[in-house]
Amino acid sequence: QVPAIGSGSDSILAAMAEDVSSPGDLVEQIRTLQARHEQRLADMRDKHKLQVEELRQQIRMQNGNASASGTEVRVAMDVHFMDQKAQFIEFVKGVEKGKDSSEFRELYNFLLKCFTDADNNFDGRLGFKEFEVLIEKAAALPRRFGYAPSTPEMYATEWDRLQKRMALFNSLNPKTTPLPPGTPKNIDSKHISLDM
Repeated sequence: QVPAIGSGSDSILAAMAEDVSSPGDLVEQIRTLQARHEQRLADMRDKHKLQVEELRQQIRMQNGNASASGTEVRVAMDVHFMDQKAQFIEFVKGVEKGKDSSEFRELYNFLLKCFTDADNNFDGRLGFKEFEVLIEKAAALPRRFGYAPSTPEMYATEWDRLQKRMALFNSLNPKTTPLPPGTPKNIDSKHISLDM
């Protein structure tokens, strides 16, 4: 009897078992399936690379003059893939040039992505738990290069972390926006919303 692995797998395994006349045949079928799977993964990776390159091309086209002058706006996710400390230092120096620099726009997009990743209910507001996710995501990049302490290095205990983060959260002066219709009454009384 062929054991069930998941829904729909019984018929596939039963069909495979009918085609198998020896252990060697089974091994060959497994190798064939593995090769197909690896080929599909390689095809998906190639497709993804093409999509990323197309997106970069679109950005270059939209920025027209900036690309012609050699100042290319990078895709915001590139910030995540900085792998050298020197890259990060140059990036921060670029941010210091002001709001018109490509690095500043990239930092803005990175922080926007951190915010939208933390906003788990997609209402444009962050409660305390979401605020903590935002802090951890935003701090990941400087932490990677040793420019910010890790959470355990910053706080002696979990209780200390909760108290200090709650104090920081409560000290913020969020943009006051009405809650969307249908918002539960038991939702956090204080939110941070993104002012676009």
